[in-house]
Amino acid sequence: MNEQKRGAYCVHPVFKAGTGLGSMSLAKRCRIWHKWGTQTWGETKIRTNSEKPASVMKLICLFLSISCFCLPGGQIGFAAANHPDLSWTERVISEEELLAVEISDPSLDLNTCLDILARLNNKESFYIRKDIRQGRELKVPRDFNAYRDWTPLPVRLPEKLCAPKLILVVKDVAFIGWYESGVLVGDSQACTGVCGQDTRAGSYRVEKKDAEHTSSSYPNDFGSPAWMPFSLHIYEAVWIHAGNVFGAHCSHGCVILPIEKAEALFRWAEPGTPVLIVEQALSRETGLRASGPALGNLGVPFRRVVRATED
Repeated sequence: MNEQKRGAYCVHPVFKAGTGLGSMSLAKRCRIWHKWGTQTWGETKIRTNSEKPASVMKLICLFLSISCFCLPGGQIGFAAANHPDLSWTERVISEEELLAVEISDPSLDLNTCLDILARLNNKESFYIRKDIRQGRELKVPRDFNAYRDWTPLPVRLPEKLCAPKLILVVKDVAFIGWYESGVLVGDSQACTGVCGQDTRAGSYRVEKKDAEHTSSSYPNDFGSPAWMPFSLHIYEAVWIHAGNVFGAHCSHGCVILPIEKAEALFRWAEPGTPVLIVEQALSRETGLRASGPALGNLGVPFRRVVRATED
């Protein structure tokens, strides 16, 4: 055993940085510690009885210090190895590759993988299937499992935004989320206005709800007033409603969601619910910025997404 002896106290190599201890369970760490400690006491000569209690305390302190770095709650030191890989590459992916993902992990079935790709690419699953069959490039996660519960939105808002209910739209990530007392309870990819018909950033409220609303401004492909189901009116002719989501900016100014998410939001929201629309995430560590009302430094946590280079 390669141990560095320091009197009656030595450090086992398994506790040195870079040994992968952060991936071990607490029970396994304890077993390794107990086994090594027993061997160490048998091999190390204790010169006097008075030195033994001090040595025991040193060993205990070392174990407690290492545990602070290795327990799941500690996000420093060894625990960094447990962070999910949220990197992605832009490439063509086939249905056969998605089926292979399902074979390796049955919980990641084809529909789940399509939903993950839809959220990451700001499209509905229908358009993702079409892109795959036509061989178009998509943002593809390096690790689908890491994206199960992924959201680009803050999971918790600062205290000054902790209303009983709040709807948040972040335009640069093309996502909408709804919050109860500052905690994210639902979210979805969404599209906002195209250039020249931008969705205005600012603070609004749900003016009224209309589950069967039809547009008075724009016709559908058949020349009839466009159907806008599960609509929440926020300002002027702009509504949050269900529709086709095929990119980050694909509307005449409305905020459009896939129909299942739009229905969930419609049933959750009430007239008077605050709606906050911001242009972009100024910093994923420091907060949000709106081109309308100044929001200041909100200090909201984001999950970082990294684009990976091709191998």
